[in-house]
Amino acid sequence: MLSPHYESLRFVLLAAAVGMLACSKDSATGPEANLTTEEVYDALEAINAIGFDVGAFSMAGLRADEGRLEALRLGTGPTAAYTESIDESVACPNGGTTRMRGSLTVNETTGAGSIDLRQSFSNCGSTSTAGRLWVFNGDPDLRTQLSMSINAQTEEVSVTGAQRGAFNFSSNGASGRCSIDLTISVSSTGYRMTGRVCGRSVTEIETF
Repeated sequence: MLSPHYESLRFVLLAAAVGMLACSKDSATGPEANLTTEEVYDALEAINAIGFDVGAFSMAGLRADEGRLEALRLGTGPTAAYTESIDESVACPNGGTTRMRGSLTVNETTGAGSIDLRQSFSNCGSTSTAGRLWVFNGDPDLRTQLSMSINAQTEEVSVTGAQRGAFNFSSNGASGRCSIDLTISVSSTGYRMTGRVCGRSVTEIETF
């Protein structure tokens, strides 16, 4: 049975990964969609609403595990590294499905971890907070690669990575393709995501 500490580290990586959604395709083709900046953010909101609570990112699980952190400070305790395969399909809010597959590796002792996750959409419908309906299809999928480290002395957690790929969409009678090129950095105090979506610059900064 995996320990609560592993589950906490696993949660941080998975939350960071789905929290980039947003949004792999190695050789995508087709023109970029002509969306306004407001429409790009609207589409990202709709993607964020698909099947995962991306707002749940929290350091609480790590901070609550004081015993493990103390063992890290003292250099005691067993080394425990785990690699986990991920393959989950979720029904989208307005029909269709999304699938996430890949692998996650975590070392309980060092707090290091990495994730390589691909997400695909199949006629996946979702609405933004403004109520606009979007239907997504992968082109063919979106790839997220993240690495995580934890400072045992300060309890500081950092996650860095990138998400790249493309998706096709239809919404309000329009359709097109959007490419994604995003980078993310997360610490115990906040996160920063920057890059381009559908040819538009995107920046998200939040303080916890």
